[in-house]
Amino acid sequence: MIEDDVGSFDIRARRHFGAYLKQFTANEGVQHHAKNRQGMTLKPFWRVSISCNDEPESLMILPPIDESLSDKVIIFQAKKKPMPMPTQTDEERAAFQTKLRTELPAYLGYLLKMQIPEKFRSPRYGVETYHNPEVLKAMNEIAPEFQLLELIDQHFNEARNRGRESRASLRLN
Repeated sequence: MIEDDVGSFDIRARRHFGAYLKQFTANEGVQHHAKNRQGMTLKPFWRVSISCNDEPESLMILPPIDESLSDKVIIFQAKKKPMPMPTQTDEERAAFQTKLRTELPAYLGYLLKMQIPEKFRSPRYGVETYHNPEVLKAMNEIAPEFQLLELIDQHFNEARNRGRESRASLRLN
């Protein structure tokens, strides 16, 4: 589990972080070598969870979602919702925790029996990736390459408009 306060805005660090995410998802075996011991290959079942706020500064810790990484990450957007029962007092919070503990076995049973619908299956990772469009758009808008593209587009649009104005003034004369 990684939180946004440990990230870096530096593009090299973000790409390095992306490379590690690829290793976690794509490599089946991991070399483990304890000091003064013979090395061995382990096959852990890893899942990485990264939680961050959706402000630009927080999103900047995430690696660029390029073609080599896009099939290895799922991007959700979580929003604050009202609690299903009161949690203002210590007693209410204790009752909520008790309710969670009693419901958890049934929920886990449901998940274990659940069949992934065909349209969401992926031969490589089991499930298709999902990238929340709002989060992905926000990530793209703060990406330096997107900002550069916007500047280039703006320059050409201004040049095109200046050309139109020049032609219009020639017609008026």
